[in-house]
This record gives sequence, structure tokens and C-alpha cells, in this order.
Amino acid sequence: MSHTHELMIREWLRSRRREKKITRMEGLFGKEPVIRSGPFKGMKYHLPGESDSVFRQLINSAVVAKLVGSYEEPILGWINDVAGRKYERIINIGSAEGYFAVGFAFTKATPKIVAFDIAEKPRQVLEKLARLNGVLPQIEIKTLCDWDQLEKLSGPKTLVFCDIEGGEAELLDPVKVPSLKYSDFIIETHDFLVPGVTNLLIERFRLTHQIEVQSDTDRQWKRYDWPQAFTDRMKCGWTHEGRPKGMLWLRLTSKL
Repeated sequence: MSHTHELMIREWLRSRRREKKITRMEGLFGKEPVIRSGPFKGMKYHLPGESDSVFRQLINSAVVAKLVGSYEEPILGWINDVAGRKYERIINIGSAEGYFAVGFAFTKATPKIVAFDIAEKPRQVLEKLARLNGVLPQIEIKTLCDWDQLEKLSGPKTLVFCDIEGGEAELLDPVKVPSLKYSDFIIETHDFLVPGVTNLLIERFRLTHQIEVQSDTDRQWKRYDWPQAFTDRMKCGWTHEGRPKGMLWLRLTSKL
């Protein structure tokens, strides 16, 4: 067997496994599922009738946790609190497929969301999800977020919602971006990629912001609305997001 032929067989097997997983998910949640509980309850999370469905692009992105509403459970209190703060703008840096960008628009947490992601496919999926939920006019989809763009967009009555795999160490710098001193933040920090980044951000913003730190916790899977076919073992397993040990989030609230 040639090396090329072997690679083709391996890819076919991977594809078959993906298809079985997708079929199973569609069997459990239906072909037109909505998020069943949590802060974005009722949001549609699937495009019906497309051969390249959102499921096929998101199957490795904690899709079950998102569909049941348990995703990033340790900060769900912060997420629920966003709408009450009446932000004029949310800047979602590292928006991926749009779970949070579309979710915040769907719940009318803010009239304007600017969603940044450097990868093309997630931006395409975000646009599809936004159209599906009727919120595309509220969302501006962009690629790379740099200091200049962040300076123009941030400021009072703005939330910076950031998950960029360690890039927060360079980007979120109030010396380079002075208007950040007036913005609020929810940040997923990545000390396993950039050691010390959480403390670095705390030091940068300690004089201008009230600071809260949240660590990862075991998921309370019993509190969510599950399809009947899920066993307790499945519920426990599917809510586990596979995060590195010691994962942290920061919420920074401007005092200025």
C-alpha cells in the first residue's frame, strides 16, 4: 500500500467517525436545535438543509455544552450580568463561530457587537448563525484586532470580551491602548501558553479596575435541560470541556 493510499484511508475513517458523531448529535438534539438553557436559551444553533452544516464545523468545539447551556459554566454569572450593565458596545476578540457574539446580540445585551477572529471559516459560520437568529445587523465581523482598532472602539460603556489563546498578553495593554482604562473586560487567560499572563493583566489594570478572578470548576450538569436520551454518565461527560488544569478567567470593571 502506498503512503498516499494509506493517508486517504485514514482520512476516510476519520470522516466516517465524524459523520457518525454528527448523526448522533442530530438524533439527540434534532436537525434544527436551539440552545436549551443557560444565558442564551432559545438561540438557534444550526443551519437546516445545508450539506456543510454548522454541526460539521463545530463538532469539536464543545457543541453539546453550548447546546445545553453549560458552556463556560464558571462565568455564567458574569455572562448573565452583561445585559444589566447596558453596554453601548461589546468587542468580542476571538469570536470563533459566534456563540458569544450572536448570543449577546440575541439577548439584546447591547445594540452593537464588533466580532474579531483571524480564521476565515469561523467568521463565515458566525455570519450564518447571525443571519439565522436575525441579528446580523447588530454585528460587525472583522479579522485581526490590533492596538489602533482597539483604541478606536474601546472606552466607557464598552465590554471587551476576549479569548485569544495567550494573545491577551500583548493586545490588552493600557499603555498602548489608553482607552482600555475606561472599558470593562471578561478575559479567558492562558497561563499554560503564556506563563504569568493572569498576574500580568492584574498588575496592568489594578489601579483602574475592580478585579475578579474565577477558576475552572466541576460542571453542575444536573441543573441543565437535557434531551431524554442522555444518561447521567453522558451528561457528566459532555459538559466537560477538556480545559487545561488551572484555567482562569478575569472580570475587570473600570473604576474611572
